[in-house]
Amino acid sequence: MNRNNSTNLWAQLRILLLLLALSFPTQGIFAAGDPAKTKALITILGSQAELRDKSRACKDAGAFGTAEIVPVLAGLLSDEKLAAYARGSLEIIPEEAAREALRTALSQLKGKYLAGVINSLGNLRDEKSAPALRKLATDPAKGVATHALMALGRIADPESLKLLSKMLTTEPAGSNGDAALACLLAAERQLQLGNATQAQEICDSIIASKAPLAQKVAAVRGSIVARKDKAGPFLLVQLKSQNPALRDAALLGVREIPSKTAGVVLKEAFKEAQPEQRQMLLRALVECDLPSAAEVARANLDAEDSGLRTTALKAFSRSVGPADCEVLIASLQRTPEEAAIAYAGLVKLVGAEIDSKILTGLDAAKTPKLKTSLIELLADRYASNATAKLLQLATDPDKEVKLAACNALRALAKPQDLPALITLIKGMPQGTARAAVGIAIASVARQVGQPASEQILAEYNSASDIEWKKDWGAMLISIGYQPFLPIVQSLIQSGDPALADSLILKLGRWPNPAPIQFLLPQLSGSQTGRSRRALTAIVELAVSSIQDKKQPVTEIIDLFRQLQKSANKVEDKRLVISGLGNLKHRESIKMLTPYYEDQEVKGEATAAILTAGDRLSKNTAVELVPLLHRIIKETDSKPTRAKAERMLYLLKRSTPAAPAEA
Repeated sequence: MNRNNSTNLWAQLRILLLLLALSFPTQGIFAAGDPAKTKALITILGSQAELRDKSRACKDAGAFGTAEIVPVLAGLLSDEKLAAYARGSLEIIPEEAAREALRTALSQLKGKYLAGVINSLGNLRDEKSAPALRKLATDPAKGVATHALMALGRIADPESLKLLSKMLTTEPAGSNGDAALACLLAAERQLQLGNATQAQEICDSIIASKAPLAQKVAAVRGSIVARKDKAGPFLLVQLKSQNPALRDAALLGVREIPSKTAGVVLKEAFKEAQPEQRQMLLRALVECDLPSAAEVARANLDAEDSGLRTTALKAFSRSVGPADCEVLIASLQRTPEEAAIAYAGLVKLVGAEIDSKILTGLDAAKTPKLKTSLIELLADRYASNATAKLLQLATDPDKEVKLAACNALRALAKPQDLPALITLIKGMPQGTARAAVGIAIASVARQVGQPASEQILAEYNSASDIEWKKDWGAMLISIGYQPFLPIVQSLIQSGDPALADSLILKLGRWPNPAPIQFLLPQLSGSQTGRSRRALTAIVELAVSSIQDKKQPVTEIIDLFRQLQKSANKVEDKRLVISGLGNLKHRESIKMLTPYYEDQEVKGEATAAILTAGDRLSKNTAVELVPLLHRIIKETDSKPTRAKAERMLYLLKRSTPAAPAEA
């Protein structure tokens, strides 16, 4: 079977299953009618009222109508505009007169109106209409045979079942699809009534017939469900079928029978299946949450077929325990997909015992790739007993292993590791690994407090190399060590320019807005590079102050007004715009508006307006809506236009009087 045919088949099967799911009676949904409302509805339906009023009356008749309104609705069953409404209400009205009106209409209507009535009687499972429906089902000239067959399948009375069975076996191959579908509906009805044996017989007759494959596939599923805990032998036959569609149907049905039966059958089928089939069987074992899934998965972790091996590893990792840790560690060296599955399984395991096993695996690891994976795993697990090993590997000859260990120390280092970290970093050359250890030191120092900060400051003061001063200074800035601020301020005024410029840029990471006041004078200085570094740091400090709520929004707004005055170059404007985009305040939209008019930074201003607008309440519509209209008209970017349109829609929906476009 080619792929297109298979896709079409399963599309048909979904439709069949939907039909089965929808085959329910509508009778009894509403309570008895209201005589007073019924009279009012009759008056409307007999008047010259507009169509919408009559259609509403037809629908209300189902909820409130009594037997008195039935003749009126019956008279509308051939009305082009109201037939569907009338028929729907007749299905719902809990009066025998309503059913009789539909039955009578079978001999009075033609074409689509007749088909509609047939469908209604099928929905109602009206056995009294079955004789008339059987005649229509065997009379092609009426043009409603298919509808009649479906109705008979829903009714599923004994005589109708005989007719359907006869049509299933006597009609030519391929032309009995309607009869087969009707039989499926009948089988579903028998299941609902508790007649599992009869449902099974109907499904088996479809499978044995020359019905289209889609109907046979649905019948396989139905037969398995009907057999319940006795489905084993039949299910095993289907799983061994040469037809992949029937095998897939069996796998669909296996999810609906008792798990003990399913487990035994799937394990048995697994023994003789091909690798591709084994993947599906194993997935079924897992999805059914069967105990045997782990056993089968473990047995196939070393399968030659990579697809089966991956499926087995997925199943195995779902219920893995401490004793299986080594298996997952070994799988980290396989294909990228298998390594990712094993990694995820190891992350979710809980306990120091697992950390110890990973450390043992790290000691035994031969390749840098495996060492790196295990180091990252320890970091993701927050392994508390790993720092000693990580400090050792932080000097590993392999660059990737070394960097992984240094990065892991950022998450795992503890206060007692501070002396070892300082010793480690002092022996490291400049680079990414040294920077990672610096971050680890700062993290630990924040936990230790002032003594650690004093120790780092002492290292800064004693360092003769400017690069070391930059690194120690960066740590103190990250910590937010207050006594270091006057040192930086003095350095900016009369110290080494290169060191001062480096620390100015890093001041944007200070944990509070304190440095802003002595950075502001640098904006008007003659050194363009220093001015831009100061502006970058100020914007970072302002944005983080807003996000961490460390400074009133009004003060930050005033600060940005001040920054606007000194930002004359394009690069400086972009920095200010990026900061304004992160302010949750209507004033940020006002301040971004002039930048939108500036062609040099219009694109950046547009992005900032949309970012800021996304965080604003409906009260900002006065400033924002006109800008959104302009962005929609003027932008060439489809994603930008779509975002602006979405934002405009939400604002107009939530704002009673959003301003119209100028």
